[in-house]
Amino acid sequence: MCGTLDYLPPEMVEGTSHSTSADNWCLGILLYEFLVGSPPFESESTKETYKRIVKCDIKYPAYVTPGARDLVGKVGFCFLFGLLMQYNMSFTMFCGANSIRG
Repeated sequence: MCGTLDYLPPEMVEGTSHSTSADNWCLGILLYEFLVGSPPFESESTKETYKRIVKCDIKYPAYVTPGARDLVGKVGFCFLFGLLMQYNMSFTMFCGANSIRG
């Protein structure tokens, strides 16, 4: 695999097919990094980073406003929504109802 680990969308981590909409995911990650100063899934190990990406385990610092969180979610996760629609899944089925939290 080639590229920056922290920007990989879930299906690339899992080795399944992906499309150009993966760029939306990366844009959401980039927006998060601009706001926070580090990627959202950054972990001690590659394995843990992969787990957090696949689980959509995003935690926002308290200073990130609700509007900024909404922007990151809408930009980055519109890719995820398209992927889920392809497989007739809901966002909560994929990531869980409480996976994106402050």
